[in-house]
Amino acid sequence: MIESGVWQQVNDNQIQVMMTRHQGQYLVSERLFSRNGFTLHAGSEIIGGQEYSLGPNGLSLSLMVGSQGAAMQQNGVDGSAAFDASVDAAFKAYLGETGTEQAKGTRYRWLTEDLNEDGQPELLIFTDWCGSGGCTLLVFGNDNGNWQFNSRITLVHLPFQMSNTTSNGWHDLIMPVGGGGAKAATHVLQFDGQRYPGNPSVAPQVSMPDSADTALFADGIYPQQQGAILE
Repeated sequence: MIESGVWQQVNDNQIQVMMTRHQGQYLVSERLFSRNGFTLHAGSEIIGGQEYSLGPNGLSLSLMVGSQGAAMQQNGVDGSAAFDASVDAAFKAYLGETGTEQAKGTRYRWLTEDLNEDGQPELLIFTDWCGSGGCTLLVFGNDNGNWQFNSRITLVHLPFQMSNTTSNGWHDLIMPVGGGGAKAATHVLQFDGQRYPGNPSVAPQVSMPDSADTALFADGIYPQQQGAILE
C-alpha cells in the first residue's frame, strides 16, 4: 500500500497526518497518531468530516533505522517473544529483587548466539527501555551453561550485525545509529576484553555491514510490537 500526504507534530507524543493520495487516487483523510517508543498508532481516521474506525487493532507504524536488506538476508537470527524460564531468570538476576519489582511490565525480545566461539551461546535481551535514539540491549556471557551479565548497550536499533571479525576473542557488533539528533551512520562495537562499549554513537564509524555478517534480531521486530513481559 502506498500513501502520500503531509504531517505535523502536535506535541511530544502525537503526530497529525493528512493523507492526500491512496494508491495513486485522490483521497483526503486525517489521522492522529500517538507515539509509544518507536511505534506510532492511530485508531481512527476522519474522511469528509466523518470519523471511521481503522479496525480492532488500528494502524501501527514502526521506525526502521537498520537496512531493509539486512533484515531480509538469509544469514540472520530472529528474536523471540516466547517465555523461557532460563532467560527470565538471567534477566531477573541482572535486575535484582528491587529492580525486578520496578521493571515489572517490561517487554523484551531475546536470542542466543555464540559471540566468542567457545561453543556455548551467549544471551542477548533487547528491551523496551527506549529513548529517541534507540533501545537498550543486554548481553549475557555463558559460564558453563549459566548466563552472567556482561554488557549493557543503549541507543540500539534493529537489525544489527554480528561481524565475522573479532576483537579479544568476541565478534564485533555492527550497529546502525540514528534518531535523537544523531546523524544516521553505522558504527562498530569491539569487545575490550571485558565488555562491549555502552554507546554505539561514540564507537568507530564503519561502512555498511558485509553481506556475510550475521544479522541479529533479523526480523526487525521491536518488543513494543511483540515481546515477552517481565512479571
